[in-house]
Amino acid sequence: MSPSKHRRFTYDFSIGTNEDGEGNVIGKQKMVHVAQCEQFYEQSYYTPSDEGFRVFDTKLGKIGIVVCFDRHYPESIRTEALYGSQAKRVIRIGGSDVSNVNEIRFAVEQAVLDIGVKIVFSVIEGIDNTLTSPEWMEKRKEIIDRLLEEYKDIDYHADPILEGFHILHDRAGVKRRKNIPAGENLIRLLNKHGDVFFINQAVDIYNIISMESKLALGAHDIDQVDGNVTLRFTDGTERFVPIGQVEPVPNNSHEYSYCDDANDVLCRLEIRQVEKTKVDEYTKNVFYIIQGNEATDNELLIATAQKIVNETVKYCGGKGRIIIPEVI
Repeated sequence: MSPSKHRRFTYDFSIGTNEDGEGNVIGKQKMVHVAQCEQFYEQSYYTPSDEGFRVFDTKLGKIGIVVCFDRHYPESIRTEALYGSQAKRVIRIGGSDVSNVNEIRFAVEQAVLDIGVKIVFSVIEGIDNTLTSPEWMEKRKEIIDRLLEEYKDIDYHADPILEGFHILHDRAGVKRRKNIPAGENLIRLLNKHGDVFFINQAVDIYNIISMESKLALGAHDIDQVDGNVTLRFTDGTERFVPIGQVEPVPNNSHEYSYCDDANDVLCRLEIRQVEKTKVDEYTKNVFYIIQGNEATDNELLIATAQKIVNETVKYCGGKGRIIIPEVI
């Protein structure tokens, strides 16, 4: 990040280079919002960009750059997304630019709570998801055997927690057919195949806990999130790329979904997660969705959130905490 003098003006800007091994410059992004507050008198020497926000074509796709103070404005990321940016790089001074874990804000719309959704989040930083613990695999087998016995005769619609998610769908106008809540879907897969597919250790841990608790759980790579996370009703303009796909698919309006500031859906209802924030072996920082309904008390949500933290830290390392979202 460097100051640039141009036409007697000074800009704060960052240079974008291509992934060609030669560092060829593809463009530069100037800071649009210039800070002017106590201890940050940048308007005394920087001029706001005269070019606005831009995106750059690279071998990896269209990339947007957000410079320093611009990161505090959701429209910065949203504008670049509207211009076709598929990824963003936030450049700032005063620390390592490796994660927005400590800056991210979690919020939920009151209207979503009004239909009966209950929600808390867990955040875990610094996991190692490249290995598989033999101790976890042994414990996993014991839990799977227990759950197979516990759920062998389960009546899905008579179970108050599992049915509670369908009731949420009814209130949101979502058809029950083909919209099976996450916890129920895992239990159905367990009963059908005698196990659930192992993806990686962090994902496996929360899948097992989801079946135990019957809650809807999900995990997302925080470092791929643009800005903040809000659980809100969609309006149909959001970008939705389901996990395993590369192109957006149509997104329905008036579905409660987890979205970031780039207007990207991170999780549709409690059913479908997305390619953008999928947790793989390279993921280091994760946020977890712990969602319930009117049949689940708050103590169950908190206990489940804490269990995710405890088990993940035990087998994947890192440090974690529980987050109660802001109501907006």
